[in-house]
Amino acid sequence: MSADRRKVLLVLAVALLCSLAATDRSQPTEDSCRKFVQAFYDWYVPKAQDVHGDPLDLTLRRKPAPFSAELVRGLDRVEAESKADNDAGLDFDPVLNTQDPGDPGDSYVIVKATYRDGACSVELHSKFRNTSDVAIVVPELRFEQGRWVFVNFHYPDSTDKRSENLRNLIKNYLAPSPTSP
Repeated sequence: MSADRRKVLLVLAVALLCSLAATDRSQPTEDSCRKFVQAFYDWYVPKAQDVHGDPLDLTLRRKPAPFSAELVRGLDRVEAESKADNDAGLDFDPVLNTQDPGDPGDSYVIVKATYRDGACSVELHSKFRNTSDVAIVVPELRFEQGRWVFVNFHYPDSTDKRSENLRNLIKNYLAPSPTSP
C-alpha cells in the first residue's frame, strides 16, 4: 500500500472516530465533555502541524461539524471578507490560539473541565509551550441535539476584551471600519 493511500486511510479513520465522539448520544456530563474535547484535540493538533493543509478549514467542512452554526457562519464570513480584501483574516489558529502549533508529538492536554446547565468549558494547556500554570485556550461547548459542539474559544492570555474570545474577534473583524471625514 502506498504512503499516500495509508495517509488517506488514517485521516478517514481519525475522522470517523471524531465523528463517533461528536455524535455520542450519552448524557451531557463533565466527563463526556472532557472526552470529546481531548479526542478532538488529539485529532486536530497533528492536522495543524501538517504544513500541507488548513486544519480549521478541514474541520469546518466535516459532517457533522463539531462547531456551532453561529461559529461556522462567522468564520466563513471572515474567510470570504479576507479573500475579498486580500487580507490575512484572523491570522492565527483560533482553535489552538497560536500561529505555530509546535512539533509533531506535541499536544494539548485538559487540566480542568467545568460543566453547568448544558454548557462546558475546558482549560487546555500545551506541552510544547511549557505552560503548566496557564491555560492556552479555553473552549466553550454546549450539548445540542445529543452531541457536544464548540460555541466559542477563550484566550486567557489576551489583554484586551475585544480579543478575549473567538466570537468577539469575528464580530470585530466583520464590523464596518469607521469612515474618515
